[in-house]
Amino acid sequence: MSAECVSTVDELANSWLSLRIKMPQLDREKLCCSICLDLLKDPVTLPCGHSYCGRKTFIPRPVLGKNTMLAELVEELKKTELQAAPPVHHNYAGPGDVPCDFCTGRKQRATKSCLQCLASYCDDHLQPHYDSQAFQSHKLVEASANLQEKICSLHNKVKKVFCRSDKQCICYLCSISEHKGHDVMSLAAERAERQTELDPCRQNIQRRIQDLEQDLMVLQKQVGVIRSSADEAARNSQTVFSQLAQLIARRSSEVQQQIRIQQETETCRVKELEEKVQNEIAELKKKDWELKQLSYTEDHHHFLLTFYLLSALGKSTHTSVNVPPSSFEEVTAAVSQLKDKLQDLLSQGWTQGEAPLRPAELEGSGTQPHMVPPPPPSFITKEEVKSAAFQQQLRVVPPPPAPPSFPKSFLKQPQQHLVSPTSSVPPAEPTALAPPHPALVTPPLPFAPPAEPKTRNEFLQYMCPITLDPNTVSKWLSLSEGNRKVTYMKKEQSYPDHPERFSDSLQVLSKEALSGWCYWEVKWSKFVAIAVAYKSISRTGSESGFGFNDKSWALWCHNNEFRYDSTTTFLQVSQSSKIGVYMDQSAGILSFHSVSDSMTLLQKVETTFTEPLHVGLWVCSGSAKLVQLL
Repeated sequence: MSAECVSTVDELANSWLSLRIKMPQLDREKLCCSICLDLLKDPVTLPCGHSYCGRKTFIPRPVLGKNTMLAELVEELKKTELQAAPPVHHNYAGPGDVPCDFCTGRKQRATKSCLQCLASYCDDHLQPHYDSQAFQSHKLVEASANLQEKICSLHNKVKKVFCRSDKQCICYLCSISEHKGHDVMSLAAERAERQTELDPCRQNIQRRIQDLEQDLMVLQKQVGVIRSSADEAARNSQTVFSQLAQLIARRSSEVQQQIRIQQETETCRVKELEEKVQNEIAELKKKDWELKQLSYTEDHHHFLLTFYLLSALGKSTHTSVNVPPSSFEEVTAAVSQLKDKLQDLLSQGWTQGEAPLRPAELEGSGTQPHMVPPPPPSFITKEEVKSAAFQQQLRVVPPPPAPPSFPKSFLKQPQQHLVSPTSSVPPAEPTALAPPHPALVTPPLPFAPPAEPKTRNEFLQYMCPITLDPNTVSKWLSLSEGNRKVTYMKKEQSYPDHPERFSDSLQVLSKEALSGWCYWEVKWSKFVAIAVAYKSISRTGSESGFGFNDKSWALWCHNNEFRYDSTTTFLQVSQSSKIGVYMDQSAGILSFHSVSDSMTLLQKVETTFTEPLHVGLWVCSGSAKLVQLL
């Protein structure tokens, strides 16, 4: 039935188009000049009977006669075409459109599809469905590209039956063969029954959406609560650790003072012994010279009297010099013990609390977690830092010393040993001899770090020599100029394998660890990043790159960005080809400056450094060089 419909539509469409389109074209061709290929203009006929446009002069001129009837016919054809011929509009099928199944060549866009013919038609080929009585019962719908799905692949018949048993559309032959005995009914009847269930189904879905949207709002609020709680905890912990760092820095300054004081005391004691020994040597040399002169005298009386006076040696005050060497191992041991106690104290805050559930445990439990933010970790509060118990834990009280060894109790009460308020760290060599047992009653010194430098001359006071570590350099980089310059190489270098070498990032670390106050400068070109990183930074993986973890701070020079822990900050200040970096480890200050005629601040970081720091350079193209300032 479908094939017969298609054949009938094709014949009627071709007949209709022939009457409307092709016949005017054939008449027009018959009335065209065979020379200019256009409609005859002033047609003339040769004796042979052919007609042409009368626009050419020939020598000798042929005998011509005007074809009046043909000229009138051409003029009438022109008027008829202008009045009757509708404008031709081409509506070709584009991407996403349904093409006409009956167009040849370039297909027009289909506007309707016939459910009986299972074909799609453009406006021209659709006209027989409107004009012919044979197509009045056909169902026309909007053009669809899925008409072939309505044909049964087994029997090549239209699917008009629905099998409830298998929940699929089938044809009539399927209902009496493959689906014989199943619960079947027409598509229209099944549609009518399912239509009544559509609205209740939509209502259930809408209620479900409303419930989920309310749950989503609760979750979003909880995210804000968790963020606020985490921010507050982070601020409190930062304050506590800053106070703790200041306390340790102050105690470190006092320890340095005690070391210098003890050095001066022990040096004075040794100097006294040295002076006595030198005086005794001078007296003995004098006696030795007098005895030598006495050996030349010929006066026996004078020789004997003088000999007994000079040869009688007095008892030496230092029969043997046995000064035990001053040892500072006690202070080292005390500081190490302090570090161990601090580590134990800080680790207790994380181990005493109950560990949170892992995501796998939540999934395995089969229960929904409560929408309540987890309790914050047990941080050390400000009150605990100020408490006497905490202060006592920061002090190390070793056994009492025995003179003249270094006193071990300086960490407990360092203020009792201070002698000079003029400097936080006394010089290595004393400027004057102090008494053996000075009265140590001067009050303690406050911890006063130097002011942050502003000019380049002030920065250069903290310059430090830095070299790059060949054991960490990537195999695509090359070191030169005394391991101070790193250059990107287009060919992989043959470096030996080393556990500290970067394998997935084009970067290198410095050989020296930085501490205290440091300043250095880097000249760069093309694609370079200048960083400061912990030595514990990963050597493999995407997180090993400078600025893509919480163990490094990086200034990406070529695109004017600063990165830390995968967070990017776009810089508003342009930079020069020379970058200066200043670090105050104890204060947790790190700043990057553009060095030209003046120092321009690019980025400043205030944090707490927990590990020794190293200079880092990333080079993807070009080179970077550590400027030798010393």
